[in-house]
Amino acid sequence: VFGSTARELVDRGFGVYAGLGPYPQNWFMVSPWIFFTMFIFTMLSILVGLGVQKRFNIRYHRTAFAIGSVPASYNILLILLNLKRPVELGIIVVVFLMAMGVVYWMSKYEKLGFLRKEWNLAVTAGHMLDATATFVGIDLLGYGEQHVIPNFLIQKFGTAFVMFPLKLLVVLPALYLIEKELA
Repeated sequence: VFGSTARELVDRGFGVYAGLGPYPQNWFMVSPWIFFTMFIFTMLSILVGLGVQKRFNIRYHRTAFAIGSVPASYNILLILLNLKRPVELGIIVVVFLMAMGVVYWMSKYEKLGFLRKEWNLAVTAGHMLDATATFVGIDLLGYGEQHVIPNFLIQKFGTAFVMFPLKLLVVLPALYLIEKELA
């Protein structure tokens, strides 16, 4: 949550992100470098969590979650304070819940039962939220897609709704193979 919201706030120049300046001054907060920035932040949070666990017997993931929650909460607050289209946010929530309803329905099939596992559901939900935001942003708000393959498919099909099956066609086999390998 911190990484994806930070990326958007860098583009908008809100809050502490306003002082980063345009690319290349903010290179560590744009693709592909933001992935490394977030990796380092996550690893440092985990290491601090492990230190807290060793000293105070508090599970490391709780500390890491708390550390990440601080900047993520700041980012979410910035977004909410600068929200200009609350109706579209509501649409995103409704479409996302509908997409997750489809995922839940799909998980009833034996071969897709792995979707009921917590982590698999979380990964799928993240991708469904991304597909939802892309769909609403492009089809309803007139934004554009920056990535080559999704942009090609959106142009070919004339709608960003194509992101939903595209995400499922990529994510579900990957999760299935991971589950199969771990079993």
